[in-house]
Amino acid sequence: MKHLHLFRSSMLIIIALLTVDLSAQFTLEGQLRPRFEFRNGYQKLVPDGSVPAFLISQRTRLAFSYQSDWLRVKLVPQDVRIWGDEQNANTSGVFGDVASLDMHEAFAEVKVLPMASVIIGRQELVYDNQSILSNRNWNQNGMAADVALLRVKAGKWNLHLAGGWNTQKETGTNHYFISDRLKSLNFIWLNRSFNQGFNLSLLHIASGITAGDSTNLIRFRQTTGFYSDYRFRAFSASANLYYQYGLNKAGNKVNAWMADAEARRVFGRLTPSAGFGFLSGNSAIPGANGTDHLFDDIYRSKHKFFGFMDYFSAMPAHTAQGGLIDLYGAIQYITGRNVTLKNTGHWFSLAATNTLTPGKPALGYENDLILSYRQRDRALWELGYMLFLPTESLKELQKVPTAKTAHYVYLMVTITPRFITD
Repeated sequence: MKHLHLFRSSMLIIIALLTVDLSAQFTLEGQLRPRFEFRNGYQKLVPDGSVPAFLISQRTRLAFSYQSDWLRVKLVPQDVRIWGDEQNANTSGVFGDVASLDMHEAFAEVKVLPMASVIIGRQELVYDNQSILSNRNWNQNGMAADVALLRVKAGKWNLHLAGGWNTQKETGTNHYFISDRLKSLNFIWLNRSFNQGFNLSLLHIASGITAGDSTNLIRFRQTTGFYSDYRFRAFSASANLYYQYGLNKAGNKVNAWMADAEARRVFGRLTPSAGFGFLSGNSAIPGANGTDHLFDDIYRSKHKFFGFMDYFSAMPAHTAQGGLIDLYGAIQYITGRNVTLKNTGHWFSLAATNTLTPGKPALGYENDLILSYRQRDRALWELGYMLFLPTESLKELQKVPTAKTAHYVYLMVTITPRFITD
């Protein structure tokens, strides 16, 4: 019943907006994204002799969009499920529900000045190369945030100011929140494009987290840095550098940093590239008065940066607070008008070792091979094969001493029909 009310509410809002301004544009689009997966070491190493897993997940979205000269509204309800998660053990029919329907985006953008607008509600935050703020699109659920965002555009300058305050439920006292999620997300983003193919962004984030699940104390970690990219004919490069300070959840002072850099060169249909990623870590676990050197990558698109095997998506746990170094090289070949083949090799190691990590920092080699085919404008097929060759250090880190070479295969199609354009 809750899901039905959600859908009805979305339709009523759109219908009401359409009746207000018949000159506005209304669009209804969809997205259907089933993904078959063969997992034999995906996300974590598995012991020798273990049985691989086969599964199919699916994302289904409807995107209701309304736009006039002063107002834009977008509603994106989505359903995410594993095929078979509704099967009832006592019947051969499809039964029940696993509460997979939610609202991915629901926001309104109101133009308040000719060069400024305010966006209020649940929205995707995708900035620069997604090294800090992203929609984490590989995850079938995706990532969106409840914020109020002021956007100002003046010539080649862009200024965004955002603030968010999260609460689990309505209450008359206190403002408790789950201490492993952000209680408050606030940022300022300043961007400038230059005529010489150079683009520069400055970003500052104040991310607050409660000290515990039942306390009002909020500690803020500050992140400040820049992103830049440069394009000249067939050559392009990008880089970012961020520094963190303030306090972590435990009240330790933070002194951490992160850097990424990548260079690419196009040779006809062939594009080689190389780069690195660095997240600082702790060489000693900080005590009560110690300093935390582990960088918190907030909403980073980790699948994009740290390999498709997704071994390093939670830095405190997956690296035992050691941080991460990723050295990678890739080569992409466009075999036809709509067919692309790309192979990427990653060499991972810890940025620092401590009493919780293995003594040797090398973690292993990952290889990602992706074949993609775009069928007209409304369907994208992807076939991927990944393998990971772990070192003894990674086996020790993940506590899988008999781990074998890991393999992962997926086949995914993303279909995006447009039902209505008015």
